[in-house]
Amino acid sequence: MKVVYRNRSNRFVARVLVPRAHDGWRSTGLNNRSHVGEDVDATDLVGVIIAAFQPVLRIMVSQR
Repeated sequence: MKVVYRNRSNRFVARVLVPRAHDGWRSTGLNNRSHVGEDVDATDLVGVIIAAFQPVLRIMVSQR
């Protein structure tokens, strides 16, 4: 599950939650295969990511 949480430095971080541990969940980056060393618990969780979009550069999408 992809989520946003507050890390130890109180910054928003997007990660993938992997196996649940006794003290929360293990997290990893989207391109990492291993645990990144920062665990997430329910108090850190901000929300679940349901969609992500890549910005469109130099293309005018709409103008009025």
